[in-house]
Amino acid sequence: MDQNIKTLVWIFGRGLSISCGLRWTVPASLNAKPRDIVIEEIKKQLTIEMDKDVNTEKIQFFLSELKERTTPCWKNLFATTNWDYLLQREVLKLNLDALPNWLSNSHVFHLNGTIEPRRDQNFSSTFLLESDSFQERKITPESNRIFNGILWSRVFVIVGMSFECESDRFFLHSIKLEEDNLPIGESVWIVINPDRLSLEKSVTRIRSSLPRAAVIPLLTTFDNWTESGMKELSQLNILK
Repeated sequence: MDQNIKTLVWIFGRGLSISCGLRWTVPASLNAKPRDIVIEEIKKQLTIEMDKDVNTEKIQFFLSELKERTTPCWKNLFATTNWDYLLQREVLKLNLDALPNWLSNSHVFHLNGTIEPRRDQNFSSTFLLESDSFQERKITPESNRIFNGILWSRVFVIVGMSFECESDRFFLHSIKLEEDNLPIGESVWIVINPDRLSLEKSVTRIRSSLPRAAVIPLLTTFDNWTESGMKELSQLNILK
């Protein structure tokens, strides 16, 4: 592998799904039910919702921008805390015969599991609920690959996340344990969220975990940012 090639890691929260019209959330009526029943109900309902009034044109535009504008020294890697697989579905629609220069991997890594039916469950990350403690997170081939990839990366874009739930906070805690000795300790984080309070929480938590990192907060929607040119990535010479 060319040592001069760098990877931009995108980590998507619900902001990406919401921009496509997928606004479904777990109903409060499920809170009292056993965990396995809740997970099965989420998989069933979210699968239905993914085909209801969902418009992925904004994901298509986003991927097109990366394809056309990513500079030769950079590749893009996608991860998400979402259970849906809207982004993976659009990547598959590209019908890639070979991995293009602008992608580090055509696989969208799910940090908290996924409802995608074709996934090998022995490979996939553990399906985690927002109410789960960090002990529910198990090491799997998928989670191990993306975590190691994150530790060795220097630039991140975080979309629509506030790291509210315990399992996501534990993700930052795990990074903090490694930040002194690996590239992530001096990384750059572009944090996008239209909700001021959620944005402030994300920024505070990232800075607490990575005190030497540069954090760039952007109070805007993912749509507005991509449509306005993602200038912060151009300033880093990641996009043309």
